[in-house]
Amino acid sequence: MQHRKIQVLGNFIDGEFHIPSPADEILTSLNPANTKDVIGNFPVSCGDIDKGVSAARSAKEKWANLSLEERIAPLRSYQHILRSRISDLAELIAREVGKPLWEAEGEVKAMISKIDITIEESLP
Repeated sequence: MQHRKIQVLGNFIDGEFHIPSPADEILTSLNPANTKDVIGNFPVSCGDIDKGVSAARSAKEKWANLSLEERIAPLRSYQHILRSRISDLAELIAREVGKPLWEAEGEVKAMISKIDITIEESLP
């Protein structure tokens, strides 16, 4: 079976994807059920940790000042994206951890449901 290649976007920091340059190393993710199936090669850099932490600290204050409706909007958007990509995400999870596709699909559906739980139980 031919699998689609993963497009490596990099680390999501401060609202944008950044591929580490220079990379400290490249992490290769293999399907444990078929080690000839290379899921992706991911460049990593310790320098991105500080950038990510700094961006998260800056975003925390802005997020804290948002209204409930403004906080819910990106969660619903994320939920919509997950729903639209259930099959793709389930295939990737199954390849990444070597589990059955039906179980991986259940994980994606659980992520979708947890957004409702977050909104209904945690935010109000």
